[in-house]
Amino acid sequence: MLPPIKHAKLMCSASPQDQAIHGDRQHVTNVSTFISTLLANWLQCDKSFYVIAQIGFGCGLNLLTTWAAFATFRKNNPTHICRRLYFSRFEKHPLTKDDFRKTAKQWPQFADMAAALCHSYPDAIAGCHRQEFPLEYGGHLLLDLWFGDIGDTLLQVPSPASGLINYWFIGAVESIEDNDRLCQTMAKITCHEAMFTIDDASEKSHQSLVTAGFNLSNTLSSIKDSEPLIGTFKRVNKKSSTTSWYYRPTPNALTDVAIIGGGIASATMALSLAKKGINSVIYCQDKQLATAASGNTQGGFYPLLNSNHDKLSQFYGAAFNYGAPLYQAACQKDPALGEFCGVLQIGYDDKQTKRQQRLANSAYFPLSLVALVTAGQASDIAQVTLVDDCLHYPRGAWLNPRQLTQFFIEQAKKLAKVTLLFDHKVATIHESDGGWTLTFEQQMQKQQPTTHQTLILANGHQLSEFEQTKALPFYATAGLVSHIDATPSSNKLRSVLCYRGYMTPQADGQHNVGASFKRDVVDLSIKLDEHQQNIDMLLGDTQRMPWSVSLNKAPLAGKTGVRMSVKDHLPMVGAVPHFKETHSLYHDLQKGKPAYVYANAPYHDNLFMLGGLAARGLCSAPLLAEILSCQLTGEPQPISQDLLNQLNPNRYWIKQLKQGKTNHGAQQ
Repeated sequence: MLPPIKHAKLMCSASPQDQAIHGDRQHVTNVSTFISTLLANWLQCDKSFYVIAQIGFGCGLNLLTTWAAFATFRKNNPTHICRRLYFSRFEKHPLTKDDFRKTAKQWPQFADMAAALCHSYPDAIAGCHRQEFPLEYGGHLLLDLWFGDIGDTLLQVPSPASGLINYWFIGAVESIEDNDRLCQTMAKITCHEAMFTIDDASEKSHQSLVTAGFNLSNTLSSIKDSEPLIGTFKRVNKKSSTTSWYYRPTPNALTDVAIIGGGIASATMALSLAKKGINSVIYCQDKQLATAASGNTQGGFYPLLNSNHDKLSQFYGAAFNYGAPLYQAACQKDPALGEFCGVLQIGYDDKQTKRQQRLANSAYFPLSLVALVTAGQASDIAQVTLVDDCLHYPRGAWLNPRQLTQFFIEQAKKLAKVTLLFDHKVATIHESDGGWTLTFEQQMQKQQPTTHQTLILANGHQLSEFEQTKALPFYATAGLVSHIDATPSSNKLRSVLCYRGYMTPQADGQHNVGASFKRDVVDLSIKLDEHQQNIDMLLGDTQRMPWSVSLNKAPLAGKTGVRMSVKDHLPMVGAVPHFKETHSLYHDLQKGKPAYVYANAPYHDNLFMLGGLAARGLCSAPLLAEILSCQLTGEPQPISQDLLNQLNPNRYWIKQLKQGKTNHGAQQ
């Protein structure tokens, strides 16, 4: 279990600004000294990305300096293959957003970059949090903030067998002196001939680095002359951080990528690929985008957290931090896409109230992310009367998934070629030489079979209809969202309300109130009893306040959607696993043999998926798309290795094989 994160100002008497400046003062000198080295490395880079890591965030001055240098590199070399700079920062006690804003004022030359960073600065939850920043002359800077003890977080960095890090800035040498294993862990994720600098070092830390393979170009005596230790790394370790049964392959080619689906998952997938310069073709079975589960006009956006902060909570916390800046930028361009009005989760009964109190007292989550508020405070926030205490998510929002799907596709088209093919209901997929052949249902169009090198399945509840995916443990759930005209009293609502159902503030004169839940049902009809069930949940969980009672006689109207769910409520993303071969290869996992004695997990070549988003696709889709696009391109993952394993599509099979259940059914 990950420990709570404490900010720098809670750990010492000195001001966080003073400590951050002290921590970065030597670093920025080093960056200035080695900017020419970085520029030379970028020029010689034969990949589309380059990875830098730093121990200790400080006040971010080192990052800002490197960011500016890479922006200049892109300006002077706009056609160079190296278009993305990944900067990983490991920080146990990060600055708060306000403290960072204060310290950044001292460097006006970086004002625009500091403002962008401050705007998207994530809530301090343990784990990895990726932030994206486009560059004026093409490309992106991607900041991965790893919050937590580096002894824990560094072990969780997903790394291929060839290593990940191209350049290290090492500042927190006290951590190295405390634990020689830290240097060994750094070595496991560092590329051959990677460069590094270290500001300060004792004999012990010096020896730890050398033993781990970090070969120094100068000596400790140079430290006295304020010269940093510099050197290169010789990689001996040839192992990936991923165990064999959770192996994540890359495709043979990315010049011909097809996506099946027409909702928020497909749109964010196309956008994430486009940011990496990858074209795509989208097959949508309908006449327009977002007519299925993504077709609602309003949906709540907030994380699914719990007091234990288990894998489920960790994933949705990271997904929320990743998705919020993306959605905020979209809503600033078009207010019709949503409103960041906050979300209130009502403590509608004793069980819910106790759960909320445990979460608020858990210390895992900062008040900027979630806070327990009284009924009076909640009423002031919502602008309607509430009689129960609530959890308040101040950065929560309502979003329009239908319009966001279209918006993200249009954004993707500005970065790469995205072809939309409507009325293309895919009936079957077959592996063929070098790719996948798609056949189409005759009643849609008499289309000839089409073959693509790489295929991504993002088609919601229909994902498991193919022969290759039918064994995956999904189940369908149908739910009606009621569209109810606002009344004079309900029109005052200014926050999303969540209870057993949910209700959004009015948009275009209507509230969205939902949602009914029917497992293993794909019926899209709109039923009066489900509509009344939505209203009854609202009335009961708000204690029949006059503003909610005013909606009691709302006429039947709404939309039924079908979503794909997984038993453990976590989605699935990655290569489509091969069911029979998996059971054959790992039939004796219950014997406890180490992972290295097994071959990598079997999968269908060049066939990938993201599914099982259930009712939280707005929160999870952007991060899932980034995870899959990084897998396809071999770029740094935006999430920990443990969470990456938990999102693997074969996780249920592996779990049951470890328990000795070799004859279980595929469906759960």
